[in-house]
Amino acid sequence: MTSYELLPLAAFVINVALFAWILLLKRKSPLHRVFSAFLLSMALWGLSIYAMRTSPDLSGALAWDKAVLPVLAAIVVFFLHFTYLYTGFKPRKRLLASAYLLPILGGVLYPTHLLVHGMKHRFYGYAPEAGILFPPYLLALHVVVLLGLVNLVRAHRLSRSEDERERLRYMILGIASSIIGGITDYIAAAGLPMYPLGIPGNILFGLLTTVAIVHLRLLDVVLAFRKGIVYSIISAVLLATYGGGVVLLNQFLQGIATTASFVLNILLVLLVAVALHPILRWSQSLVDRWFYRGRYDHLRALERFGLETKDLTDLQQLASSLIKLITLAMKARAVHLLLPDRARDNFELVASTDGTQPGGAILSSASPLLAWFAVRPNVLLAASPADLPFASSLPPEERATLDALKGEIYVPLKTQGELSGLLIVGRKASGHPYSDEDIGLLQTVAHQASTAIRNSQLFAEAEARAGEARQSERRYKNLLERANDAIFLIGTDTLRIVDANQQALALTGYTTNELLSLDAVALHMPEERERAAEIWSRTVG
Repeated sequence: MTSYELLPLAAFVINVALFAWILLLKRKSPLHRVFSAFLLSMALWGLSIYAMRTSPDLSGALAWDKAVLPVLAAIVVFFLHFTYLYTGFKPRKRLLASAYLLPILGGVLYPTHLLVHGMKHRFYGYAPEAGILFPPYLLALHVVVLLGLVNLVRAHRLSRSEDERERLRYMILGIASSIIGGITDYIAAAGLPMYPLGIPGNILFGLLTTVAIVHLRLLDVVLAFRKGIVYSIISAVLLATYGGGVVLLNQFLQGIATTASFVLNILLVLLVAVALHPILRWSQSLVDRWFYRGRYDHLRALERFGLETKDLTDLQQLASSLIKLITLAMKARAVHLLLPDRARDNFELVASTDGTQPGGAILSSASPLLAWFAVRPNVLLAASPADLPFASSLPPEERATLDALKGEIYVPLKTQGELSGLLIVGRKASGHPYSDEDIGLLQTVAHQASTAIRNSQLFAEAEARAGEARQSERRYKNLLERANDAIFLIGTDTLRIVDANQQALALTGYTTNELLSLDAVALHMPEERERAAEIWSRTVG
């Protein structure tokens, strides 16, 4: 196999590995879904180019080259959508919807010769012959790419974080090299003496992404190595499955029409895609258990925390279980949980794993820390209170409190957008920094725990109100029975007697049941009842 044929296959494997990595992050945000679709499109692009370059004749190459165009359109559209989600910029009205029509249009035009009407031989291999709609279609793809790059450049210019700016530089260079490299395929196809650089650009994107992961410390070394093993397992299984399928198809389906061969290859790709998810689960579980060892069961328990505690009503038990699980799973020196007091004026310590006694106002309602989290959902990392963004405005007593807690990660608990609690996670026992995966897990658990804790608080408040009502009822009963006068309680809606003390029973000569079956008018003499009814009606009316 020549380098001309090997390069697109390598691009397919690299992008499938990156796609698998995104799936392993277990995040369900639109950003991750769109970026996953972008990587999957990149992988399909490499696979389509490989199939085109290895086709035995021009007709087979034409069928595959026609498939390349809608896949390329999907790449640039997903790229544009990703840049809007990543930067937070809002697209113009109907812009994204219009962009998503491009891959659909490419698919609709696949059976025609309007985009590509033939193939020919060039010095490097097969090259497409442009159809009448090829130039405007390619121009539209260029516009989409340019819009995405403008988003990244604009975000780079506006960002105040050097880490974020460096990450954006890697993105701009990596994604631009892949997309622009793909465009050179069509420049070479036009007859210019240029080798098609689409596939090398695709591979360069994967390499730059890997450099960003390691160099920018987006993942620690152990995590990168662990995921690398997972990717190796997945890549080996995928290559074996797809490679074996291709060999079998070539062996047993010789002589079948090109269109049928194209459909069978697509079915084979779909089969590999269906098998990908169970392979991911199996390999991830295997490698995680090997790497985490003692932490594995605690990490899984922490992931299940929200589901297993949603019906737990004992707030103290819930808080204690939460901080113990976090301590074991994160290997933290200490974890503290702060919740609002009954008046919701201050946040007080309710549970801690380092022996700090609960109780007392830890953070006042005017705390800069609480004000920060009131409008921000993300965790805050600070090695000491002096490293907090609002350190200069911290009151001395609050700074001393935070110093004593020795927190490194501050995780807000929010319910319906309101701050309902605060987790303070201390340093790792090993002294190592927390990874992005650790922080992501803490955010997920915080979201689950906030709901469970709020439900428990509501239950406790309801129990407290019920207890106060019972106590009030007991006081009323004692007052009623100790009174020397006859006391009747009359319902204002029906004028029926709803309660009476012993003196009232003695005065009327009725039993309790007999008295409760009467209304207030019946207590009067028969000749007075008509007038009494009028008086009672005016009184309660």
